[in-house]
Formats: sequence, C-alpha cells, structure tokens
Amino acid sequence: MRKWWFVLIVGAWVTAVPAADKQPLVGPATEKRFPALRVPDGFQATLFACDPLVEYPSVISIGPRPGTLLLAHDYVTGLGIDIVRRDEIRLIADTDGDGYADRTTLFAKGFNSIQGLAWSDGTVFVMHAPHLTALRDTDGDDRADKRQDLLTGLGLTPEKNRSRLHCANGVVAGFDGWLYLAMGDNGTDVRRPEGDRLLFQQGGILRCRRDGTDLHVFAGGLRNIYDLALDDQLNVFVRDNENDGGDYMIRVYHSIHGADHGYPYHYRERTELALGPLADLGRGSSAGGVFYGEMAFPRSHRQGLFFCEWGRSVVFYRRQPRAAGFQPMREEDFAVGAPTDPYGFKPTDLVVARDGAIYISDWCDGQRPKRGRARIYRVTAAGHTHRPFVTGSTPTEWSRQLQDPRLLARIAAQSRLEGQVADGKSSGTVVATRIIKVLRERIWNARGRIHAVWILAHLRPAAAIETLLNVAGGDPDPQVRVQAIRAIADLTDPVLTANRLDAGPAGTETSLLLAGLGREADPQVQREVIIALGRLQWQGLPGWLADYADGTDPVLLHAGQQGLRRSANWSAILELLDLPDSHPARTMALRALADRYEPEVVEGLISRLAGDSRPAHRREYAEWLTRVWRRPAAWKYWGYRPPPRPPHAVAWKFSGPIAAALAGVLGDEDREVRVTALKTMRREGLPVSAETLADWLAKERDPAAVAALLEAVGSSSSEASTRLLADVVGDDRYKASNRLVALATLDGRLKGKQATRLVTLGSGLEAGPVLAELLERLGRRADVDSSKLLLSSITSSAPAVRAAAVMSLVTRKSGELPQRIPGLLDDVDPRVRRAAAQAVGRLAIVSAASRLVQRAGDRDVAVRAASLESLVTLKRPGALAAARQALDDENSVLAGLGYLGEFGTEKDVAIVGQLGQRYRSIPVQLAVLSTLDRWQQRGAVERASLARARADLQGVGGLLLRWHVAGPLSVVEARKLLERVGKPGRPVSEPAGRVVVADGADPTVVLPREKLPSEKTVRLAWTEMNSPETRELEFRAAAGGRLRVVINGAEVYRRDGVRGFQPDFDRFQATVQKGRNRVVAWVDWDRPSRLQVRFRQKSPAGILERYAQRALGERGDAGRGRKIFLDKKRGLCVLCHRIGEQGGRIGPDLTGVGRRFSKIHLVEALLEPSRSMAPSYQTRVIVLDSGRVLTGVQVARTVTELTIGDKQGKLHVVKLSEIDEQTVQRISTMPDGIEKRLDDQDFVDLIAFLLSQRDRR
Repeated sequence: MRKWWFVLIVGAWVTAVPAADKQPLVGPATEKRFPALRVPDGFQATLFACDPLVEYPSVISIGPRPGTLLLAHDYVTGLGIDIVRRDEIRLIADTDGDGYADRTTLFAKGFNSIQGLAWSDGTVFVMHAPHLTALRDTDGDDRADKRQDLLTGLGLTPEKNRSRLHCANGVVAGFDGWLYLAMGDNGTDVRRPEGDRLLFQQGGILRCRRDGTDLHVFAGGLRNIYDLALDDQLNVFVRDNENDGGDYMIRVYHSIHGADHGYPYHYRERTELALGPLADLGRGSSAGGVFYGEMAFPRSHRQGLFFCEWGRSVVFYRRQPRAAGFQPMREEDFAVGAPTDPYGFKPTDLVVARDGAIYISDWCDGQRPKRGRARIYRVTAAGHTHRPFVTGSTPTEWSRQLQDPRLLARIAAQSRLEGQVADGKSSGTVVATRIIKVLRERIWNARGRIHAVWILAHLRPAAAIETLLNVAGGDPDPQVRVQAIRAIADLTDPVLTANRLDAGPAGTETSLLLAGLGREADPQVQREVIIALGRLQWQGLPGWLADYADGTDPVLLHAGQQGLRRSANWSAILELLDLPDSHPARTMALRALADRYEPEVVEGLISRLAGDSRPAHRREYAEWLTRVWRRPAAWKYWGYRPPPRPPHAVAWKFSGPIAAALAGVLGDEDREVRVTALKTMRREGLPVSAETLADWLAKERDPAAVAALLEAVGSSSSEASTRLLADVVGDDRYKASNRLVALATLDGRLKGKQATRLVTLGSGLEAGPVLAELLERLGRRADVDSSKLLLSSITSSAPAVRAAAVMSLVTRKSGELPQRIPGLLDDVDPRVRRAAAQAVGRLAIVSAASRLVQRAGDRDVAVRAASLESLVTLKRPGALAAARQALDDENSVLAGLGYLGEFGTEKDVAIVGQLGQRYRSIPVQLAVLSTLDRWQQRGAVERASLARARADLQGVGGLLLRWHVAGPLSVVEARKLLERVGKPGRPVSEPAGRVVVADGADPTVVLPREKLPSEKTVRLAWTEMNSPETRELEFRAAAGGRLRVVINGAEVYRRDGVRGFQPDFDRFQATVQKGRNRVVAWVDWDRPSRLQVRFRQKSPAGILERYAQRALGERGDAGRGRKIFLDKKRGLCVLCHRIGEQGGRIGPDLTGVGRRFSKIHLVEALLEPSRSMAPSYQTRVIVLDSGRVLTGVQVARTVTELTIGDKQGKLHVVKLSEIDEQTVQRISTMPDGIEKRLDDQDFVDLIAFLLSQRDRR
C-alpha cells in the first residue's frame, strides 16, 4: 500500500508558496512554483502538469495518443474515508507540443479508490476495489462511453474496508494477452465468468484475459504490492511493502508462475519454502513501478526497473540475468525532491511514454483534506530529442516495427496486427502462415520472434502448438524458447482449456514433448519447462526431475517445489527423498511435501521417520509431520502486522497416527532430532510423554536442549514433572538460566504445605543467583515458614543473596531482623544497604532511625531514596537537607517529595512548585500535588500559598490533574453551581465538591454517577491554573457523554453530541488571562464517565514555518541530533522508536529512515504527527473493568492478552477478559508540540541525524 505511517502532511507552516489560483496554471511558467526535481546527470525533469489542472494523482497511464496521459484523481483517499464512488479518471493532454499539459478532460467518473490504471489497445482497465472495470471511448471524444465491470470480488468493498488499503491495486497489460493484477492481502473472492469461484486469501498476483475470463493465481505470498513491472521478456517484478514496522521489509521480487513468496509466515519461519527477494531493503512505502524498454535514456538506465518510493524518491534497479533468475539488485535513487520543496516529493506512479520519456505522478501534499495538490513530472534524457514512434499501417511496416529495439513500438505493432485480424481486415490464416514462416526460418530478430510467438498463439491457438514446440526446441535464442514454452503452457493448461479451476491433469502427449525440451537446457528454459509441466499436472515430473534437475539455483528449486505439488504424484515425490542429499530433486521433493494434508504423504513420512538411519532425515520428517498434526483454523485476516503463525487447531483423521509416530522420536538417539521434534511438537501443541521427558532431562546438560525440555515439563502438573523441576533447580551442573526457569515454574505450582519443598531445596543450594531468586520467592509466600533459611542467608557471601534474604524477611515482618539491621545498613554492597533501609521503614525499626538519617546521604541514589521513604514512615525529621538534594535526581525526586510533604516548611513551597517545569513526567506532577495536599492537611503552609502553588503547577504542566467534582446533578442544579464556581476569585465552600486527582498511566478523572437511573446526569468539575501572561492555548479534552468547557465564566467549547471517552478528541483554542484562571467542565451522561483536559501554548504564528524552513535550508549537526534523539526528556524519540539496537518498539523502527524518507517528509512527520498514519499505529483507548484507562499503540496481542505502548514508552499488558471498552482513533500516540521541547537549532540537528541513518537493518 502507499503507507502513511511516517509521511504526514503539514499545512499550517507551508506559507511560502502562494495559493494555486494566484499561480500560472499551465505551461513553462509553472516551473517557477517549485524547486526542480533532482535527477542524475544526463537527465532533465520538467513539470508536465500541476494543480489545479490535476489533483490527488494516485495512478497514471499512457493515453490513447502521444502527448496524452490518463490520470486517476483519488478523492476517496484525498478527502477522507467517508467519500465513496467519487474517484474519476482524467485525460490530460499537451495539445501544442511544448512539453506541458494544457488541457484536461473528464474521461470517466464514479469509481471507488482507484489504485490501478492501464491503457491498452483502446481499452482502459481500472482497478478500484472490489472491481476490475474496462472502459472504452468509441467515438474519439476523449470520454468513455462504454463501461463494464469485468470482475467483482477483488478485495473488500469500501464499506468493509475504511482504510481502502490492501485490496485491488495495480493492473498491467502484457503482450502475452494477459492482464496482471496486483492484489493486497485482504483476500479475493471472485465468482469467475466461467461460473466457479476463485478464493485467494493472501496477497499476490492474479491473471485474467482482457475480457475478465480465465482468472487464476499467478503468484502468492506477497503482502501489498501496489504495482508490478513486466519486462520485454514478460518477466514479472514487484516491490512489496513492509508490514508497518514489523520484520518484513521492502522487498523486490522476480516472480514466476506458481511462486509463493512467503508472506505472512514462511518468510520468517521456513524461508526455504518461499521464493526469496532480489533485494531485501529497509522501511519504506512502495508504489508504482515500470520496466524501461526504450532507447531514449542513456545505456546506464535502459533495461532496468523504476519504482516509486512514496516517502522520498523514484528508485532504479539494474536488471542482470543469472541462471534461472536474476542477480541481487542494488537500489539507486533516480528522482529526488529538492530539500527546499515545500510540498515534498511523494511519487505515486510512473509510466514510460511512447517517446521514451518517463512521467511521474506526485501526490505532493494532496493528502491534506480538500487541498488537492498534484504534480506530473516528465523526465527525459538531456540533449536527446524525444520523439514518439509512428505505428505503421501495412504488414511490411509492422514486420519492421516488431523488430524495433523499442518495446512500446513492438507492442503497438503487435496490437495493430492482431487488431487487423480481429476486425476482419486481414486473414488470420494468411497472417498465421506468415508468422509460422518467420519462426521457422528465423526471418526476424530475436525481439521480433518473441512477439511472433504470441501473435501465433493468439491468432491460431489450436494449430500453433506444433510450431511452438519446434520453436521451443530449436530456436537459438533462449528467450524465444522461453516464450514458446509459456505459450504452449497457456494453450494446454487444463485449468484454462477446461474452464474450471479444479480441472484434472492434461493429456500426456504435450507433456512428454515439453519434457524432452528441458534436458540439459539453458536454466531459464528449464525453469519454464518445469513450470509448464507443473501446470499440466504431469505425473512424470518427479522422475524427470530425478533425471535432469541440476544445480542449486533458488528459482529452479522453487519451480520444482511448486511443480511437484501441482503434479500431485505423491508416491513418486516421496521416492525422491531416497536420492542423495545433494541432489536438487530431493530438495524440491522435501519442500514440496511441506504442509501437505495428503494421506499418502503422511503415511510415507511416518514410514520414513521410523526407518531412515540418517538423523538429518529423521529431523526433517519429524518437523514436517508436526506441521500437519492438525489443520489450520478457518482463515481470518491477519492484520497489517501479523503475529507469528498460530498453532493449527482443527484435528483430522491423521492427527492420532502423527502424534504416535512423533512420541517415539523423543527417544531418538540423536540430540538434534529430539530437540527439533520437541520444539516443533510444543510449537503445535502436541502432547508429550512425561516419562520420556524425565529420562531425557536426567541426562541432558546442553542449555538449549534443557530449555526446550523445561518448557515441555512446565506444561505438565504431574508429581513426576515437579520432581524433575526440583532436580534441575538443585543441580549446579545445569546452567543458572535453566535453573531459574525451573524455579519459576516450580514456585508457580507448589501450593500450601507443598511449598515447604522450596525451603528444603534452598537449604542445599550454593550461594548465588538461584538461591537469591528462591529467597525472594519465599518472601512472597505466607504458606510456608522459611524464617530459619532466610535468617541464615543474611550472612551469605553473595550480596544478592543477602539482599534477597533481607527483603523477604521484611515481607514476612520478621521479628528477628531488627537487631541485624545496624550492620546491614553498613554493608559494602548498595543492594544490601537499600534493602536494609527499606526494612527500617516497613518494620518500624525506630532504633535505626538515626543511622537511617545518615544513609539519606549515601553515595548510592537508590539507598538515599529508600532511606527517605522509610524516614517518612517513621515520621523522623532531620533529613531535610538530603530531601531537598534528592529533588535534583530523577531517581530520588519522588522520595524527596514524600519526605518534604511530612517535614517541609513554607520555604519549600517555591522549590517544590518549580518542579513542574523541571520534570514534566506525570508521576512527578502527581507527587507535587500530593505534597501540597499533605502540607494543607498538616497546616504547615497557608492555604493561599498552596492554592497558588497548585495553580502554578497546573499552569505549566500542561495537564489539569486536580479537580473539585460535584454531581450527579440535575441541569438546574448544575446551572446554579456553575454560577458559583465559574469565575476565579469566587469563594466556594469545600462541601460543594470533593477533590479528585487524576490517576492512571494517561491520567483521567473518574466522575461520580447515580447507581440507579435518574434525571441527575450532569457532573461539574472545576480547577484553577495560573498563567504568567495572557496567552492563547490549544486545549485537548475528553469526556464520555456531552461536554462543555467554561473558562473564567465564558463558554469556550461545547459538544452536544454524545461520545464515548476518547483522549484528545475535543480540541479547541481559548485565551487565558494573566494570573488565576478557573476552568470548569460540564459533563452530561447517564453512564459512567471520565474527564481529561490537557493544553499547550499555541505556537506563535510562523514558528512551525521557521522550524521547517531552517531544517529544509540548513545542514544540521547529526552528532548533536543523535543526543537529542536519545534524550528521554527532550527528544522523547528513543522512548518509542528504535534505531539499530537502541530504543523502544512501540512506534515504527527508524533504522535506515534516511534512505526511505526525504528531509521534507521527516520535517512534516515531526511537526504534525497526527495528520495521518498507518492503521497499525492508530491510538487505542482501552477501558478496563476496574475503570482504569490506557491509551497507546497496540504492540502485541495473544489469545488472552493485549500489550499497549503509551507515549511515555511504557508497555502495559492487560487481559482481554478485563477490557470493558476499546476504541480506535486516528490520532497519533506520538506527542506533538515538538517546538515546546526543542528550539529550532535542536530541530535542525535532529533532522540531520535522522537523514544520516542509512543502514537498512
């Protein structure tokens, strides 16, 4: 898909470019509107068209004549998800030949989101999910007057797919007569014209005839290809999109008929079963692509692939054949937007025109609603006169043109020649006879003979096979032979000849003749022979591969794998497993047998598993059997970032025999066989014998093997497995990591009196991490007396053991620990001193208070914090200096505030009040409010000073946390109370509302409600904030129900519609006065509700523009930018984003981001993070049964739990059963307001650092 996760649109700060209606509309003068597109030396780029002539350009195609283009205006994506059937196709033309479009005509309208467009021989093919539509202009007025939906079911309807993504994408017409359809992975369900049903539940490539018939799968295992490129030999290339921040990156593939490219599971789980990529790149957003087969460009850029990287550039790949496929590809930037481009270059599609120029459609900032920006660039070779070819009008001219080095000229001549026959203007017999002579006598060059093959196949399909077989066996050029074999396969494929997807094998005559062509053949010819024999479902293919398969070329191996599956001669395929390991046919057979739910296959693998003497083979057979123990559950869309493959869930008739066979493998004499079998059995949920595990575990010491065994043992609750776990814990011959896993499992299962076994076990353990962990666990258990073991461990030689013993004794409230505390407070290890300090407070050891005052100045910050916390518990003064010093360290600030709350004085009000500016974290803000409230309870500080301090804190903190809340009230009662509390300075008696402080990771205030239905549905909440000056603020509020906000007696916001609670949904601006301001929220709902109000200062006019223009025009310091990126307080980036091995995993991985996005895109993303995003990164609002509210990005999901990452970079794991309500909103979790944290130089440096990140991994 064209992914929006990082490419976000800025509107407010792009003020340097005047409005379009004040600009030249067409012609050379439009070039002055924008900086020039950057292309390599030897090329030049001109602005063929721009807005308002065109807008929202999603895809383009050549038009019906030179100088014209067809372009899709994608209003559905441009204007929002609620727009349906709004897209249109326009024909734009350069009527005066000056190289600039000057006319636009509405060619057709009324489409869903158009993602594919192709003109071919007078027909325009349109992909707009769920349809493939054909259009024709029969009267030449540049408007379609015939329209037909050829296919329906290509992806989801707009009503079922609000994102409009991962469905019907590109369409390309091949000169072989096929339409190639690029499909996203939302699934395809088409009732074919032939009457049967094509169900394709993945992403890939489909093919059909130009009338929609013969629809079938060409290749699968792709995610969301936006387009495909056909070269001059009909090789298929795609550039797939990455999975929204997961581990599937941008990949360039050469695809073959029947290929499986491995998405969403094989690419990570069993890579050998997939046809891998030619380039495995980093993050990005792939769009349109094309093959360049013309002669106008310099030789360096001919015969290569161009693809749009929507985030930043058009990229180029050189195409070099190797064996049966192509060499790995290296990506080169070809066209890149200027750094000062205010719109940003966002290429969506490109097309090669008849004159050899490349046209590029540029979405620029068209995604901003109702903006409608667009540019169409024309790239030519500098110094080269680009002239379109002229299609001939006679057979002699067509014959000459079919040998032209320019691909489009050859295609036009083929089309004209076939059209003459179709229209009855030429005799098909005469033309076919001429073509047969061309092929037999090789009158034309190889390029021409390639087209001659397809002309013959199209004109005389029944009579062509004999000639094509001769060509396939005798033509000196391998590529001509390849085309002949493909044509033969198309003419004899039983799926196509019988018009049924479930058709059986073809006759053997053609298969035998084809088989003879593949012996000792060119690798690409042999590839096509294997593919063709698979399509014909030839039963002799296994034996043929045993005789003639050669080498380890991955494309040949994959063709053999897929061909064998189509042949379905399972007994013969199984026999191939007896070949030497080095034989390619054995590799093909082994891969072909994977995931086959065929009785013959299962029985054959079980037999070989029992009888094969080679451990490597037994390992292979065991894994394959495990994978088919059960069948997959019914297909359900896996989402934009799929989790690992779930275990198969549906039993079938061979589940029992497979389980019995695998049980014996766990006793295999070879460790790797046993471990592989155990891991795969556990992966699929197969039961494992406890006795077998016990025998194995008693002898095993290899850490990896033991880890696998412990996982299996842990799934059993038997007494035997419990003894096994205890043996591992107590045996120091096992690695500590294994022993700790065993201990955790053991602790979880021993209940009640059984827990005494842990004490017994601990008594025999050596001093070290295992004993320390056991002691900590004993401390948390009230069902066993472990005091003796814990007390004896206080004097252990291992500091971790001593610290664990102390904490466990504290948890158990040991009466014997206090007398040991003085010595422990002086321990050499800070972990022990910290534990002792905590013990003093939790056990109220008053006698140690004096020593604790000293420890409040310890050199270790954790000891200082623990000491202050315990002194608060003991209510012991004397550490005010240490508490004030603790405020300077983020690791002790909360402890310092707690102590000052108990013992601070009036003079501490100022320093505590300033913490709101130093620490913007919510826990600190809440702790400051708690300290102020505690001073009020103590009467230590005047109420006026406290009220001022609270208002000061809320005025700088950006989040209103402390509220007075009243209700539920009737509307009349609420109005009266509003009169009393609406303005600052009006005294309000405390009983009018109770104080509620916001709580939670993203703090909200829980509002009271009536337990029974009542007319009293209004809750009123008010708070105060001080402002240093009169200023305009941007507020973001949320409340369930209806919401009104009043500031200083004036209503500043009102929403009368009822909504559930959604953070930041209610957005408005309001002015606050210098000094005290009172904010009142009126919430009306007859259901439980919450309230949240945050604000930020409105950025001064032009500040975002200043940031943007400086970043676009200057080269920052990447070293300084790196420090900002890693700064958790200022940059915040590293909390959620990862580069290499540093950072969080909540937002998109930014490794290699500089390769994928231009400077303008990065600027936009940082200044306006919520403009748009991929569905995977939309914010979720989770309301738990407890009333707790979490907001953030879904990081992971299992069948029982959901993991949410919040904007502080913290992960929250919640049980699905505890979720009361869940909503998704199109607001980024990424915090905006970067200009509040960074000055403009910081911003420039941060952009420089991100641009410097070029590594792909």
